[in-house]
Amino acid sequence: MTAGATVALLAPAARGVLSGGFLVNRALGRSPAVGRVNATSAAELERALDRGSDATPVVDSLYLFHRSTALVLERAASRRPVVLLAHSLPSLIPGPAPAARREMIEIEQGFLSAACGAVAPSRFMAGALERRGLASAAVAVAEPAPVCDGRSTATRRERPADAGDEVRILTIANRTRAKGILDAAEAVRRVGLEGIPWRWTIVGSRDSDPELAVEFDSYVRDHRLADRITELPPQAPETLHERYGRADAFLLPSYMESYGLVFAEAITFGVPTIGYRCGGVPEAVGDAGLLVSAGAVDALAGAIVAAARGRGSGGRGSGAHGSGARGSARLPSTRLTSGGHKTEAIRRRAASLPDRAASVAAFLGAVDAVIASGGAR
Repeated sequence: MTAGATVALLAPAARGVLSGGFLVNRALGRSPAVGRVNATSAAELERALDRGSDATPVVDSLYLFHRSTALVLERAASRRPVVLLAHSLPSLIPGPAPAARREMIEIEQGFLSAACGAVAPSRFMAGALERRGLASAAVAVAEPAPVCDGRSTATRRERPADAGDEVRILTIANRTRAKGILDAAEAVRRVGLEGIPWRWTIVGSRDSDPELAVEFDSYVRDHRLADRITELPPQAPETLHERYGRADAFLLPSYMESYGLVFAEAITFGVPTIGYRCGGVPEAVGDAGLLVSAGAVDALAGAIVAAARGRGSGGRGSGAHGSGARGSARLPSTRLTSGGHKTEAIRRRAASLPDRAASVAAFLGAVDAVIASGGAR
């Protein structure tokens, strides 16, 4: 742990995982005020929490998804102030089987009843923690900074001239059912039925749910979509600039996000964002994209069509579909305001997102506020 650190951030070793929570932890750990401690097993976690240190222990919520590490946290929190960094909660994730889910929720509740408090990435997550028994004074919000940040590039790459009339759709997500990847596939298929050519790039791991991967492959094969889909393994943030810069729309119909870090990243590159109005996503997006009701695949497809037709006047390149494609007779009328208004909304939201220094300061301030609350109930 960094000498002089005021916070000890305990988290499982990433081991190549590039999920939002691990990336946020890594960014926070670069601050000299935050000492990063890798502790993956229950024994490692217990040793880390037992070490004598003046630094406040802040623990990754991923520990709550495993009985052994959650019980270690509960015991530690009964002896000293322990703060949760709430990237997610077992009780918010759809599945697993009912009996296993009940046990996970009971374990989660046991720790929350002992914890000093929690730092949340969004007001949505703060509210979820309060509904699970934490006092509002014991929960503080610290919005994370985009890890791949388009504002840091000297000049943003415009849509390449060879893109033609294709609408280029980007999805960045490790494949789980909660990410809505099958909904996304159906939406882009319906966009093609509207006479709009598309190309879809998906970046993320297929290993999280092998059964889902088989279902997705079958869907793609049955509908003959493979030649328009590019699938890539997880990418380090520093390699994603080109992907964001070439996209006409960012698509992620996730059923649960505590915040929606990749939405914020896309916004910093000037990309319209499309997804479901779920969890913390509305806070991440603001008015810089278009969110529809969860499960409304027709509306999702309509939003992609609107993004495609708004490209020419929205400042992201030269292609436009206003006159070239058929009317959206089968899709609901979904308006994604094009032109200067929407471009300005994206710019405003990008400017309002914290940079790394501001997010670290907010995180440290949030930890101080939680400790000062004394674990109020």
